[in-house]
Amino acid sequence: MKISTLLILFVLIQIGCISGRYSIQYSDFIVRGKKFNHLIERRIPDYGDGLRDGCVVLNEISMELEMLTEDIISGKVLDSTTKESMLFTKVRLFPSDKSRSIAVVTDSIGHFEAELSSKVIKIQAEYVGYRLFEADLTKIKQGKLLTRNKRQSGLPPS
Repeated sequence: MKISTLLILFVLIQIGCISGRYSIQYSDFIVRGKKFNHLIERRIPDYGDGLRDGCVVLNEISMELEMLTEDIISGKVLDSTTKESMLFTKVRLFPSDKSRSIAVVTDSIGHFEAELSSKVIKIQAEYVGYRLFEADLTKIKQGKLLTRNKRQSGLPPS
């Protein structure tokens, strides 16, 4: 009886650690309508026994960055598969001046916004049951790609 129980347990663990059996919708990082997936760190999961992401296949987080200037960042966090907004997701911002990271939580429609004291070089999003989303912002030319013009921001044109 013990041997059969151990054998069944072993088989279940092995089946659970084979990532090829799962259809995974990878994370997307969208900046003003364009995909910047190459900026996502560890975009492709490393599932398996003893590997970085372990045996439990987790859902994936996607992010749409709407605005990034020297003093403000805003965006939306989404489930990669369903594209539904993720409410109350923790978003961490890492400034270039190596000061403490800033943590904000998405609102009831998955939106976040934060005021900045220095340029953000990395952004993370985390939620229970999801893999950590992490993107490198150092490769984005912030002035060209992300700064809203006055019309988009709701300010009157000069």
